[in-house]
Amino acid sequence: MEADQEAVGRPESGQPAAHRVVSAVRVEVLSWIARGLGGQREDKAVGQEPIAEGQTLGELMGSLAARHPSFAGFYDPATRTLQDHVELVLNGRLFDLAGGFEARLQPGDTVMLFPGYAGG
Repeated sequence: MEADQEAVGRPESGQPAAHRVVSAVRVEVLSWIARGLGGQREDKAVGQEPIAEGQTLGELMGSLAARHPSFAGFYDPATRTLQDHVELVLNGRLFDLAGGFEARLQPGDTVMLFPGYAGG
């Protein structure tokens, strides 16, 4: 993830529409999860990730995991499993309430990853 930079690509001619980059989503990663993601600070990484038309949240997570080995500590792309101690939020809603990993991303969406919190 490019920290605080827009990484919106352009569709290449000849690519199927389902694979053309059309826009980007904002990705915010907080706390210990941000380490190793190229953030300006160890406790926060924010950037723009390009998305293709029809791309799902699960596909985005898979591409992030492929580029950032530290994702292996909390997300398994083979089983599409998120560890219990990590929260994934799409546009302010827990991802499972927003359509799960099959939720279709839209330009301008915000995806957040942060440790689960407990207490009272």
